[in-house]
Amino acid sequence: MPEDKQILCFDQDSGLMDDKEGERFFNDDGEVTETVKKIMEFLQQVQRDRLYTESVCKLLHNKKLIQPWFITLKTEGQEVPIKGLFRIDEQALNALDKDDFEEIRQAGALLLIYCQLLSMQHLQALAQLASNQEKQKTPEIPDISKLFGEDDGEQLFKF
Repeated sequence: MPEDKQILCFDQDSGLMDDKEGERFFNDDGEVTETVKKIMEFLQQVQRDRLYTESVCKLLHNKKLIQPWFITLKTEGQEVPIKGLFRIDEQALNALDKDDFEEIRQAGALLLIYCQLLSMQHLQALAQLASNQEKQKTPEIPDISKLFGEDDGEQLFKF
């Protein structure tokens, strides 16, 4: 099969497909429904974005702008090493000659570079959010009917 040909597949054994309710894949004329068209367009955009990201990362790697990022997050007195991350080498970026910088700019990579560099300052805040979320157990959602006793509470909403 040619590489530019894409196929939308469904896992019939997933338990997510039902022939009794839900939306159809094809209309009565055998054409793909609007819902399926939108799903296909979304998946095609995801694929285009993935290819773009791969090409930008390859360019940044070739320009020696990507380096391993060894970080340790501090949460509740513990230090947790995070492995497998990479970051932009800001010194290498600043040392690029004008032709290499222009190549990166033309590839549309500057937005990705600057977003990654800016996001680094929020790392500890992200760790704090994760720690706070762990501390808070999701409370059970109360049964609102029990809040009003025998009455259903309808009188509260009459004007």
